[in-house]
Amino acid sequence: MEQSLIKDGSLNWDISVGSNQEKELLETVCVNFQVNVETINRLINLEKSMIGKRKRRGLQQQIETIIQAAIMAREEEEVNVIKESGI
Repeated sequence: MEQSLIKDGSLNWDISVGSNQEKELLETVCVNFQVNVETINRLINLEKSMIGKRKRRGLQQQIETIIQAAIMAREEEEVNVIKESGI
């Protein structure tokens, strides 16, 4: 895994989309398509970390890890909503 993505032994998911206008646009699109903004930012950061590299070894695995984490987080949220509603 690329060093730029690792901070204190955990993945660093800092938002690095660009201008405020780009961030607002990304947030709007994510809301419209019901996609987690943080997940998209993670994928963008991953892609940016690979810019200029001749080999993108492990990229597919890193993408899968990000997507699996997003799916697990969403499932956990759904379980919590069900528990709170008493269903």
